[in-house]
Amino acid sequence: MDVRLIAAIGRRGQLGLDGDMPWGRSFPDDLRRFRELTAGGIVLVGWRTWPTVERLQGTHGRRFVVDDVKLPPTEMLAQLQEPDASGTRNRPVWIAGGAKTYARYARFVDEFVVRRVPYDGPADTWMPDLLGTA
Repeated sequence: MDVRLIAAIGRRGQLGLDGDMPWGRSFPDDLRRFRELTAGGIVLVGWRTWPTVERLQGTHGRRFVVDDVKLPPTEMLAQLQEPDASGTRNRPVWIAGGAKTYARYARFVDEFVVRRVPYDGPADTWMPDLLGTA
């Protein structure tokens, strides 16, 4: 299974503010990169992140799924590998936030794509220690 994590963080690890990215839509190149990298994949998000990405649903063959925290991560990932309505399977699964979802799936991630944006303002959500080295 191909599991990847994608995130943008501020200079000090800022991840969210009031349910959105603290920098809003100030970095269109980063949003474009997200769209390009996740095209054709399955994007797994937490329930708090869902409203910020819902508008991208279905674009470029991308399928968004809200994490079912009642299932163990292994079961959730196994479900995502079953063929979808179009019969497509074996698409990369992108873990795309928020902080709790990143922490929940970090141990299954094969590739981390984390971009630091030049933001150094307030936040109420921070990137967790994904490698367990803090």
